[in-house]
Amino acid sequence: MSLTSLLRGIVALLVIWTMAGLSLGLLGKRVSVPERYRPVSAADQDAVLAGSSPRCEGSTVLVDRRTGAVEPIKLPEGERWSLLAACPWRDAEGRLLAAGRWARSAIDSNESAFLGLGVISLPQGEVVARLALDLLPTGRPCWLPDQPGALLFPAGDGKLYRTRSPLIGDQAETPSPRLGRRSLGQSAAEPLAWLVEPPFPDPIVVNDPVISTDPRLRRFVFAAVSVQGPAADSGPARRMYRPSKLWWLELSEDGRAIQAAGPLRAGACAADSEVGERHPNLAIDNHGIRLVFLERTLGDPAVRLRHATLVLDARTGKPRLENVADALTTPPSLLACAPLLVATDGRSVFGLDRRGKHARLLLGSL
Repeated sequence: MSLTSLLRGIVALLVIWTMAGLSLGLLGKRVSVPERYRPVSAADQDAVLAGSSPRCEGSTVLVDRRTGAVEPIKLPEGERWSLLAACPWRDAEGRLLAAGRWARSAIDSNESAFLGLGVISLPQGEVVARLALDLLPTGRPCWLPDQPGALLFPAGDGKLYRTRSPLIGDQAETPSPRLGRRSLGQSAAEPLAWLVEPPFPDPIVVNDPVISTDPRLRRFVFAAVSVQGPAADSGPARRMYRPSKLWWLELSEDGRAIQAAGPLRAGACAADSEVGERHPNLAIDNHGIRLVFLERTLGDPAVRLRHATLVLDARTGKPRLENVADALTTPPSLLACAPLLVATDGRSVFGLDRRGKHARLLLGSL
């Protein structure tokens, strides 16, 4: 080989390496987490479990998803904090954070009544940031996997909202802990836009959103969706929201819109169905992906723990459920309809009974 040919080969290799490096850099920029945030690995990620109904009056605790050990969280005094969800990153100081709903009433404070979303450290309960909202969060928020500081949460009008500012300092200013009257009605949250028509023409209500950090699922939100339909024995003129069913919602790349959606089970959203599905969550292990959720028949107080295999369609990439079954051979009759947490091994879940007591429930096989 001549010297000229050798030099040309070296130059070509350098060009290829440079282009590959730029391509990887661009891809990394799209999905990477800023250096000031440290991912919480699956082995040590803690999660928050809290009662979500008046009948669940247990304390809010930090749950070790490996061992099941619980540690009380010291919530800020003079305020009501609830619906907490742990962040999948630690901040620059190494703190584990959680976002949730906070409220302050005129009875508790000399200030005007207001509410919003906020971030606290765990388990110390130190307030990191507060965000005043002009709408009521009705469920636990969920963190967007590759956008630190961005949250989705359901609100009282039935929509999903997105907010980014100013929860973890991505913006220039964090609100003062002493929010004043001028903060009322000034919401930094925006509803998710629908880029496609929902699968049903009737109005819908979205609850219990959950997002996985698994790369295969990072753009999917799993939620309980209630569709409006005719009221029983009242004729078609009167309409009401039917028991909720589990749906998948595919987010746009920037997390500000829903670009596709549908029920996880074909025919599951029939208007005459009396079985409601709530509080989905994902159990991922070496055997695949399972979705766990709670099920209750209208008029029946008993709550059943269910699970199913989550499959991504080979052609469309859309998720669906297969092999839906009871997750427990003898489900507890006093299980509360409250958020579920999945152990890190994917073989058990943490739930609440109606007394607010925390329990670790082993999942059966599918």
